[in-house]
Amino acid sequence: MAINFDKYNDAVRQWGASGKNLMKSTGTAMGIKGRSLSRIRDRYGVDSTGVINKVTFTTISRSLIFISAGAGKGMGGSKGSRWIDRYGQRKSTNPSSLGKAGSGSRPERPFIEKALSSPDGLEALADLVAVHQADAIIENVYKK
Repeated sequence: MAINFDKYNDAVRQWGASGKNLMKSTGTAMGIKGRSLSRIRDRYGVDSTGVINKVTFTTISRSLIFISAGAGKGMGGSKGSRWIDRYGQRKSTNPSSLGKAGSGSRPERPFIEKALSSPDGLEALADLVAVHQADAIIENVYKK
């Protein structure tokens, strides 16, 4: 006997859309400008029974991650990174910039963490999942 999860899926999609908007508004309130915020999208993973089991926020550009961490040119993170540039040259973080992220003229602006840790963030999603899963279990018990 299959359980109908349409209400659950709709509620999760609604939370995803509001979470995306919350990230955008939190970023704007923290002074982040540019088109990168408007490109954030919400996507959903669905299991074989048609139930949403994953919410993903995509198209978050590297520049937004750098802003969130306070990193940038001359202000690297604690361990640095390696990459290959467009000419095929191997590059790595300059050792003199290690550990400077979040200092000086580039303060951290953790808009993603702030949005997800707010009461409307992951806490609200957890409550939503708990309520709908409990409803589905009770509905299944009554059907039997």
